[in-house]
Amino acid sequence: MKTRNFIAIVASMSVLVFASSCGSQKQVAENAPAQTSNPFGNKLTEPMSSPQYKSDTEFFRAVGSGSSPDLEMAKNIAALNARAELAGFVKTYVEEFIKDFSYQYGDGENKEYADKAASKAFTAVQQDLNGAVNVGTELYQLDNGEFMYWICIEMSRNPVNEEMKELISNDAKLATDFQEFQFDKEIDEFKAQRAEAENNK
Repeated sequence: MKTRNFIAIVASMSVLVFASSCGSQKQVAENAPAQTSNPFGNKLTEPMSSPQYKSDTEFFRAVGSGSSPDLEMAKNIAALNARAELAGFVKTYVEEFIKDFSYQYGDGENKEYADKAASKAFTAVQQDLNGAVNVGTELYQLDNGEFMYWICIEMSRNPVNEEMKELISNDAKLATDFQEFQFDKEIDEFKAQRAEAENNK
């Protein structure tokens, strides 16, 4: 008789535990956030990725970031990274324009000459990088206490275009068939193409 009572008690306790477990699981399921329908997970947006921070036909723009436990150090790192990025944009722009122009109006098969001309042009416009201005910043503090600083800088394309124009017009080899109105037309088209390419990266 005692054995039967013991078994009945154990059975009753098991039922209560099972019922309680089911209720808890149901409550957790009801309170859990809805699962995303995107099989690739949640899309994250990088700071300063909107169009206003992209290069366009009038300005080169570059974004840099830096992190450090020291805020000033984070700012310095971000500024250096942004300037390096900007210099890369300008260098690519100059190289591709000089090559395109030399192939069309000069010795189209002389790649070595085009490379030298591009290098000369970039050296001439490097000082213009010092004229880059700050157009936006964002500051975050990470979970580990470090600061994450973002900065966007810009510089006008006009000084770069003028330097290249002067280089080409004063160079007998590149200026053999040079006409200023042709250059202006070419540079406007090239500016638009490069800006579109940079924005699509």
